[in-house]
Amino acid sequence: MSEKIYTHGRFVWRELLTTDDEGAKGFYGELFGWSFKGMDMPHGTTYWIAHVGDAHICGMMKKPDEAEVPSHWSAYVSVDDVDAAVARAKAKGGSSPMPIMDLDGVGRMGLVIDASGAITWAFKSVHGDTPMTEPPKPGRFCWESLAAKDLEQAKAFYTEVYGWKTSEFNGMTVFGVGEGMENQVADLMLAQEGMPAYWGSHVVVESAADARAKAKRLGGTILAEEIAVPGVGLISVVQDPQGAVISLFQPQM
Repeated sequence: MSEKIYTHGRFVWRELLTTDDEGAKGFYGELFGWSFKGMDMPHGTTYWIAHVGDAHICGMMKKPDEAEVPSHWSAYVSVDDVDAAVARAKAKGGSSPMPIMDLDGVGRMGLVIDASGAITWAFKSVHGDTPMTEPPKPGRFCWESLAAKDLEQAKAFYTEVYGWKTSEFNGMTVFGVGEGMENQVADLMLAQEGMPAYWGSHVVVESAADARAKAKRLGGTILAEEIAVPGVGLISVVQDPQGAVISLFQPQM
C-alpha cells in the first residue's frame, strides 16, 4: 500500500452552498464545462461533485432551509491536525461555531472563521491529497484571495493557524507554504470600504472576455469586468444567479 501524501497548508477542495442546486449546476456546468455526479446525503439531500473529465473539481449542495446564510463558495485547507488548527484559530481571536466533523470515507473538518468573519475549513482527508504537478487547466481552481479588514491581523492569524509564510509579489502580500512562487497559495488585500471580509476562489478560463459574456447570458452579474495582474493574467469577478461570487482567471501566455 502506497504512503498517503499530505500537502499541509494548501487549498485542496472548494464547495458551493446554494439556494438552488439545479440552477447552480446549469450555470457552472455551461460556464466551466463541468459535469456532475450526485451522492446521497442524510435528510434526502444530494451532494454534487463537479468533474472535468475524470478529475474531481469541487462540491456543491443546496443549503438547508434553516441555514440563515446566503449562497457562497468556501475553500478547504489541508492540515495535519484539524483539532489543533481550530484551537489555534480560537486562540488568535477567531471562532468555530460548528462542532468538528468526521465524514466516513472523506475526512475530518473544522470550520475556521477569522476575527473579521472570513471563512475557511481546516481539513484532513482520509485519502491524502494529490499535489499539483502542473499549472491548472481551464475549468479548474487555481488560486485564492483574501479581502481582509485588517492586513496585519490577517497575517498574524493565518501564519499561526495554517503555518503560512508571507512575502511580497507584484506589490501584493501573498501567503505560501514555503519559499518560491511554486509554494504560494493565496494573496491578501484590504477589503473595500463597506464590504465584508471574505475568501474568494479563482477558476482558470481560456478567455476572460468570453467567460464574462457567457456568465451574463446565463443570468450572472459581472462585479469586476477585468483586473490586470502584470506578468500573471486577467481576473474577472462574477456573481452567479443565486448570489455566490467566483473569479475567472485568464493566465498570461
